[in-house]
Amino acid sequence: MINRKINLTLTAIVLLHALISTLHGLGHTQIPVPLSLPDLLFVVFVIGLAPLVGLAMIWTRYPKAGLWIVLLSMIGAFVFGVYHHFVELGTDNVNLISAGDWRPLFQITAVLLAIIEAASCVFAVIANRASSARKGAV
Repeated sequence: MINRKINLTLTAIVLLHALISTLHGLGHTQIPVPLSLPDLLFVVFVIGLAPLVGLAMIWTRYPKAGLWIVLLSMIGAFVFGVYHHFVELGTDNVNLISAGDWRPLFQITAVLLAIIEAASCVFAVIANRASSARKGAV
């Protein structure tokens, strides 16, 4: 185990990310904003499942691997989300979503996802450094 406080914080971050992702996915289905098959596979495996797998691993005897999985999946999620929601002028861009009841949810969750993904990357790097420093001190 890395550190109980770090593990609990990372648990909260990853679970909050999963909740926001679920709400954002609801917006995708209700508007609708369809994803291509490659994008859908990326969302399911890298954005959805990988952080949860990494989270489970931080509570085992493989916490460093879990941290790396969380970090890499959140980097991927951040880059994917920022590109599709704010850069690319496609159907997933928050500024081009058709007006309707689900538009605010879609836009707000896109912003919240970018924030929590960036924050989780920073936290995972700090946690990784803390665990490395502590291991070196032992």
